[in-house]
This record gives sequence, structure tokens and C-alpha cells, in this order.
Amino acid sequence: MTQLYKNILVGIDEGPLSQKALHQAIQLAKQNQSTLYVVTVLSEEEVTKGTDEFVATEEFFKLERERAEKLLHEAKEAFTNEGVTGDCYLQFGSAKKLLAETLPETWDIDLTVIGAPDKHLENYFGIGSVASYVVRHSKNNVFITKQ
Repeated sequence: MTQLYKNILVGIDEGPLSQKALHQAIQLAKQNQSTLYVVTVLSEEEVTKGTDEFVATEEFFKLERERAEKLLHEAKEAFTNEGVTGDCYLQFGSAKKLLAETLPETWDIDLTVIGAPDKHLENYFGIGSVASYVVRHSKNNVFITKQ
């Protein structure tokens, strides 16, 4: 079998759509014998979501980091159990820019897998901006997993 994708990147969070994207990325990595890069991103915007002012203390950041590390540990177990090689990374900054630009260039990514909500939900709630940005700005191929 010809290897289509050598390095696959998937961005995850705690949502069910993200887990679907992870499982799709695992299957694609398995089929292509690719290296899988699993990333979760913490940003000030995400950590302070739902607050009126910046109240994210050092303890709050510590808790968020622990949750992210647990999520990445579970992801690593999932792809390792499928015989896929790769690693997991906790990144800080803009998820949009990291997934679309910085990490693909750094790791020579040729496929990014990301979850995107249905269009009507995106319009109604204003969500899906990370996936939308990744599609528009990535130089590599992007695989969208929908609900």
C-alpha cells in the first residue's frame, strides 16, 4: 500500500466531536502507517470562557492543565492500543494558528484531522471557528469530521 500521509495531526478537547476526530485520525494513521500527533491547546480565551473578567488563578490553570494531560493520556492509550505510533502534546496559545500553521510546519504534517459542527449550529451559536480557520489557512490537507 502506498503511504498517502506520513504525519497526521489531530486537535482534541473534551467534546464528543473531538473524540470522533481522534478515532478517525487513529484509523487513518493505522491505514497509512503514519505517525500521529495529538494536540490539545490551552489558551487564555478557553481557560477564561464564561467569565466576565480574568479570574484564572494559578490554581485554575493547574486544574485545566491536569484535565488536558489526562485527556492526552487517554488519547495515547487509544492509539497505542491500535498499534499506531505517535505522541501527544499540550500546547499553549491560539488553537487556530497552532493547528493550521505552526504545528504542521514544525512537524511536517501532511494531514490535519479536526471536528466541525454542522453548519446550522455554527451559524446559530457562532462555533466552529477553529475548524473554519484551519480549513482556510492550512497548507496541508484537512480531514473534517462532522457530527
